[in-house]
Amino acid sequence: MNSVQPTADVEVVVAPPFLYIDQVLSSIDGKRYNVAAQNAWARGPGAFTGEVAAEQLKDLGLQWVILGHSDRRALCGESNETVGKKTAHALECGLKVILCVGETLAQREANITLNVITDQLAAVKAHINDWSNVVIACASRLRHTCVNRRVSDTDRKSTRLNSSHANISYAVFC
Repeated sequence: MNSVQPTADVEVVVAPPFLYIDQVLSSIDGKRYNVAAQNAWARGPGAFTGEVAAEQLKDLGLQWVILGHSDRRALCGESNETVGKKTAHALECGLKVILCVGETLAQREANITLNVITDQLAAVKAHINDWSNVVIACASRLRHTCVNRRVSDTDRKSTRLNSSHANISYAVFC
């Protein structure tokens, strides 16, 4: 990986399992690549067995965290509200957030994808005002609509986001 030269306008972020974060941090070129955690807790450090606080991720030297991943939503029951709170806390701690949005197969088949993603984004919007350190990872059948588009280019009714959020970036996971 260290032999790849990303262009100046591309930020490459890798997200290994927690167990390997330190190993990855010590083996990659930190000037060209960043490391993200795959999750963070919605509050500060405390008696939350198995959870990792955003403050701890910052102490480790991380700049990024992935939140709202479909696995966390489906298998761990994380609600849109929880993802909104986690996002707000991570940003308050100085982390950048890769916010995962997307629908389940059942939601896709019910033709409610746009409603699902709108609700996911609205829950985050209820907790944050500044989207400059949020990248939206669109893991949806609609991901083609996310490529090279800014929120300011999208239908305001669909996203429920106003023009103050025009600087949201998108990532696409295939």
